[in-house]
Amino acid sequence: MDTEWARLGDLLRSARKAQGLSQPAVAERLGLSGRAQVARIDRGDIKVVSDTLRAYAQLVGWTSGSVEAVLRGGEPTLADERKAPSVDVGDLSLRVIEALREGPLVDSQVVTLHTPGGRLRAAIVVRGDEDASPEELQAALEEWRDRERALHDDRS
Repeated sequence: MDTEWARLGDLLRSARKAQGLSQPAVAERLGLSGRAQVARIDRGDIKVVSDTLRAYAQLVGWTSGSVEAVLRGGEPTLADERKAPSVDVGDLSLRVIEALREGPLVDSQVVTLHTPGGRLRAAIVVRGDEDASPEELQAALEEWRDRERALHDDRS
């Protein structure tokens, strides 16, 4: 049974990362005082299906009953209402697609530039380090805002 708990942790960790959530972000959303409990779940160092474990599973988009299904050797089921809308990324490089998925979201925006040749739009997605604390993410956001202002000042 220990291998099933470890597998559950692996699957939850993968689902968390796929959504760009860090352990501190999950802990904050679940109302935990720190990321230690999330780290224990990710490692499979648990032996009880707790309310926190169920909330974590729900946060990453699993249906109720998915935790038990994984512990029985099955697979989790994604909740229909949690599935992200499909986006055609066929014209994006694999490097860009990977960068869009990695790390917690810090900021995003679309910038429109009007040129003699027409209108250009640029999508900017800013992501932090996977295991950054909320304080580190806030500092990264402030640094990004300073650099963003400098970019806008250069265009003027």
